[in-house]
Formats: sequence, structure tokens, C-alpha cells
Amino acid sequence: HGGTNSAGADYFVLNETETLTATELGSWLDAIQDRYSNDVVVVIDCCYSGSFLNALKHSGPGKRTVIAACADNELTYFVAGGFVSFSDAFFCGLVSGLDVADAFAYARDAMSLYQQARLDADGDGVYDPATDLALVAGTHIGASFVAGKDAPQIGHVMGGQALNGATAATLWAYDIASDYPLDQVWCVVPPPSLQSNSTNPVADLPVLTLEYNPDTGRYEAQYNGFSETGSYELVYYAQDIWGSVSLP
Repeated sequence: HGGTNSAGADYFVLNETETLTATELGSWLDAIQDRYSNDVVVVIDCCYSGSFLNALKHSGPGKRTVIAACADNELTYFVAGGFVSFSDAFFCGLVSGLDVADAFAYARDAMSLYQQARLDADGDGVYDPATDLALVAGTHIGASFVAGKDAPQIGHVMGGQALNGATAATLWAYDIASDYPLDQVWCVVPPPSLQSNSTNPVADLPVLTLEYNPDTGRYEAQYNGFSETGSYELVYYAQDIWGSVSLP
């Protein structure tokens, strides 16, 4: 977890009794880069992590890229029972062979319904997509081969519909590619009024299990809870028998 204390200092909560300030983390990274002049990529997936971009900016030897899962006024989310998050999507992209720029964009888009990720690569502590992403294009982290992650991939879901006063609809997903048998397919239904903030955290959202219909070849469920006026953005997931969950 991350946050800002009463003195305005950014910090990480390591456990119930220990904290690590951004200044302390920055000092550790400075010591490493001052000695070895190596490049460093820092990925922070905690609430309000966007505030760490400025706190960890670096102008010394070696390049430092700081990636935050959300803006400085946003919560970070671990959805689908904790299986799907910005960091999970980011590392999935890396081991699939994407460079840092594409892995960031992949994870940012995957979680854009919940939060807005940030990246600083030029050391100014500010996210400027036109400048920062270009600096990490072509930068690869980890093994020189593509490791891959055999998570399911959902090919098609129900398109946009106008209910015009109705409250029910059949939700569906199909064309799900998976190297292993599927364990479950489900849909999360965030209402139009959903607003995430630290004083009113999201504790629960409607989740529908989609059952396979052999007549249509789709995973389907009937939902009759469209009771608010506005646009619903439905989020679909699929999980295989080994616990690997698709990106939304």
C-alpha cells in the first residue's frame, strides 16, 4: 500500500509496523546507479503510486524509468480475485516479448476502466506520453527469449446495446482461446455511478458466472440489474484450470 502522511511525505507500507519513504527508496536507487551507472526500471503498484514519479526522478548516471500503476489521486485495483492487476498485465507483456513501452501500454489499457497508469523515463517526474514512451521503446527486460504466459484470450463479447428502459439483457462471450480447459468465465458489471476514491472504496461489484450454451457455442448469463440510467461498461474474464486469468 502507498500513500501520503500528515507531513506530505510519500511512503510505502511494508507491513503493519514498517514503512519505506520514497526518499529512502530514491537514495537506495541513487547509490546503485551512482556506483554502477546502470539503467533501472521501477514498477510500483499501490494506491496513489503516481506521486512517486516526482519523488523518484533521477538525473545522475544511468537512466531510471519509474512506472506507476495509477495516478497520485487514484486507488489501484487487483480484480478477478486478485489475478488481474496493472503489474500482472505489465509483467505478462514483458515475458511475452513486448518492450517496456508496449508492455506499459498493454497494462495501462487493460486497467483503464479502474485507473490511469503513469510512466516517467526522462527524469523530470512527469508523465508525457509523447516523450516518455519513445524513450523506452525497444527496451526489453529479462530473458532474451519469449517465455510467454498461457492465459486464456477472449475473442468476442456482447457488443453495445440500447436497453431503452429495459433492465435485463443476456450477456455473453465466445471464441475463447485457451491452451488448457476453462474453469470459469464471468462478467463484472460496474454501474454508471461507480466512482473510486479513498473515502468510498469499491468493496463489491455484481459478478455473473457465464455458463456454456451448446446451442449457441457461447458462455452466457441473464442479468436483470440494469437499473441505473447511463452507460454500463461490462468487463469479461476467463480462467483456466491452472488459475491463469485472461486480461479483461
